[in-house]
Amino acid sequence: MCMYSCEQGDDGEAGVLTPFHFVHLGGFAARGAALTMVEATSVLPNGRLSPNDSGLWNDRQAQALRPIFDFIRMQGSIPAIQLGHGGRKTSTLAPWLDTSTIQPHLKSHVATNGDAGGWTDNVMAPSAVSYNDETFPHPREMSENDIGELKQAFKAAVERADEAGAEVIEFHCAHGYLVRPPSPP
Repeated sequence: MCMYSCEQGDDGEAGVLTPFHFVHLGGFAARGAALTMVEATSVLPNGRLSPNDSGLWNDRQAQALRPIFDFIRMQGSIPAIQLGHGGRKTSTLAPWLDTSTIQPHLKSHVATNGDAGGWTDNVMAPSAVSYNDETFPHPREMSENDIGELKQAFKAAVERADEAGAEVIEFHCAHGYLVRPPSPP
């Protein structure tokens, strides 16, 4: 489950797990969970559901994972992570900031560029079709370059997760998120 508790900031600083995650995930491992899974973690900055979500597109993010994975393993649990890209469902606010139920006409759960830290100008999907025109940002259709970048980002995130100590890597492809295209035979 997304905890919406990662560091925010420039792309190089956003998506970093915090001491909250160490306590949160470590608590599951310490109480006997056989496998402890880090929340859906984006392979690109624009793949996060919100500016507060986990990422693994740079080494600082991987460095923040290592002590968490080490602690999970010390508790006898298997460290795991979900990797994905939210596609057309990205650039939204954390649920407790969502006021769309009060003012639905304002698209108030969308994390806009600027103050909310969003990237509505860089939401991408397989086609330029919105998940919901009234409440989600309008995505741009992915180019061949975008697809190539996504494939490379998945590969790099898998390598970072492995180096940080993940023993299980799950591709999060539910909810209409982008999937990593299979490599040709």
